[in-house]
Amino acid sequence: MPNRLLRGLCITATTAAAAAALVTTSAGSASATPPAPHLDRSGQIVVDVPAGEWWSCEAVSTSPPFLTFAPALDQFALGPTQLHFPPFPHGAHVWVNCNGNALPVVYYGPVLTVR
Repeated sequence: MPNRLLRGLCITATTAAAAAALVTTSAGSASATPPAPHLDRSGQIVVDVPAGEWWSCEAVSTSPPFLTFAPALDQFALGPTQLHFPPFPHGAHVWVNCNGNALPVVYYGPVLTVR
């Protein structure tokens, strides 16, 4: 009986260690270039996605549209490219944040004021 318990405990510990190693090694490189949210010439929000990286961004505002995604909800864009958000009204404060496939996987961007 004690051998069975010890064997089960060893199998559980080995499985947990293997899962942790898999998550750690599959997270991507530690040298991700963060996306660059900015206002274009028309005053609307654009995000520059660096070459060779996958990013998905969202814009949150207190003005309609309150929440938008670029390129779309649960979709990622491979750079180099630009992600365009739907127009926000003049004077809206918009917070842009992005999720990527390399470390750091979350980028908390600036609050931009649409002009």
